[in-house]
Amino acid sequence: MDTVDQLMLDICRCPNVDLAMNDHLHPCHEVVSVQKGTNEFQLPEPWTGDLDGSRLLIFASNPSIDESEAYPTSNWRDERILNFFRNRFDEEYGWTKGGLHVLQKDRVNFAERVVRYWAEIKRQASRIYDFEARAGVDYTLTEVVHCKSRGRKGVRSASSTCGNLWLNRILDASGSRVLLILGDEAGEMIGQLLELDRTRILHRSVMCGSELRWVLFVPAPGSSKTRDIEKILNPSDLVALREWINESWNYRPKAESKERDPRRRKSKGDKKAKRTYNRYRKGGRKGQR
Repeated sequence: MDTVDQLMLDICRCPNVDLAMNDHLHPCHEVVSVQKGTNEFQLPEPWTGDLDGSRLLIFASNPSIDESEAYPTSNWRDERILNFFRNRFDEEYGWTKGGLHVLQKDRVNFAERVVRYWAEIKRQASRIYDFEARAGVDYTLTEVVHCKSRGRKGVRSASSTCGNLWLNRILDASGSRVLLILGDEAGEMIGQLLELDRTRILHRSVMCGSELRWVLFVPAPGSSKTRDIEKILNPSDLVALREWINESWNYRPKAESKERDPRRRKSKGDKKAKRTYNRYRKGGRKGQR
């Protein structure tokens, strides 16, 4: 098993879950207690997508709970957990339909309602790249606090513990060039953890983890604030951002890459980088992929 997969499972099996569930003084107690008493504890959500291959890493505060979704629980095997989070947006694996409708627990039907959060993120990612971005391939989703809750209950009290435990490890494993931080709460937490001013929309060339990255702080999906990247960034910053994310295609070599599941290599590596880079250089835009 490679280090990225191991990190994914480490987050899913976070030792703080059991510790916090039985200790009301633990900073994570409130967030894990949202699922107290359930027979199907939904695991902490590490990330969704190709963490070490995608160039855009998107942060929200924490994931919400949907009890009707076919989502990993504490009794799932490791192989199935990895399959879910790697391939959640790939219809060939059957976890979602159209990248917007989740598979229900009956493993047959998909939810009728669209996950609006995912729909807006796809539009925002596409504006950043300046072409129609693919969920889980061109961008990866993650959170500051990985445990699920309702109404962000317990997120603030858990943010320091969870962030200090996992954030730098996620950044070190990520191939991202740009971090997109969504909303005031995630912005405040990431701002504190990375020592960045969240009131500034754009930070250029910040050392995050072991890499230089650009960091964007924008309002959350559904917010009444203007959040369209093309409207909140000035034209010169927008051009520079697109050049940064599209023209830097020097993927870091991984010693274990030859041993990875071949299904994972479909969405990463030099072939994908060259293909996307060439499309951008030739003037590819939204809807022309």
